[in-house]
Amino acid sequence: MALIINKQVTLYDELVIDSFYIRLYFRFSLDGKSLHITYFPYLSKESFEANADNIVRFSFNLDRSTDLTIGYNREKDGVDILNVVHEAIKKSLSTDITQEIDEEIVVVREKFTDAANITNTLK
Repeated sequence: MALIINKQVTLYDELVIDSFYIRLYFRFSLDGKSLHITYFPYLSKESFEANADNIVRFSFNLDRSTDLTIGYNREKDGVDILNVVHEAIKKSLSTDITQEIDEEIVVVREKFTDAANITNTLK
């Protein structure tokens, strides 16, 4: 399964794409209480399915770190790990990053896109 991001982005100041795919890799911590997630973007369904190395994998980081660690509780989060991972990435990409500066909450990096622009596919 993949995530598709439906958002127009410009790469290298000239290549405009309307959407792209994300492949997710994850692993549990040794104690099983957290998941470490890494994700890579692909230009097309074909490159995603072939797991082809393409320049986007190495140069486009969605304005975020491509690594994310989240807490995991099997009883609360359930056993569908793929869904847990997908929802965590959706939340990460669709949430502003804020910081408290002089007792005021300031957006230091705007969300990459709205959650409605991120869909699961290739089930």
